[in-house]
Amino acid sequence: LSYLYNLTNRLVALLEKINSKLEGYAKGEKESIDSGLGMAISRLLFATPKLDAENVEDLISSSFKDLLMVTYLTNMIRAHAKILSIAH
Repeated sequence: LSYLYNLTNRLVALLEKINSKLEGYAKGEKESIDSGLGMAISRLLFATPKLDAENVEDLISSSFKDLLMVTYLTNMIRAHAKILSIAH
């Protein structure tokens, strides 16, 4: 899941770079399109993950199941500690 988070941050940064350059061209601040814009667009297109919906759903589902298990175990440990403190 951290891979997906990092990838999303990279894509957002590239989109912001492209957006700022295009706004500059639209306002007339820049006269010609430089190769940096084309490179940024191509990096953005090729950086898009090739995950289908089923794989993404499996990733999220497994992470959610892990979170539920950790929560369950935490509650079990708290209950066990409380029972032990009452018994002593």
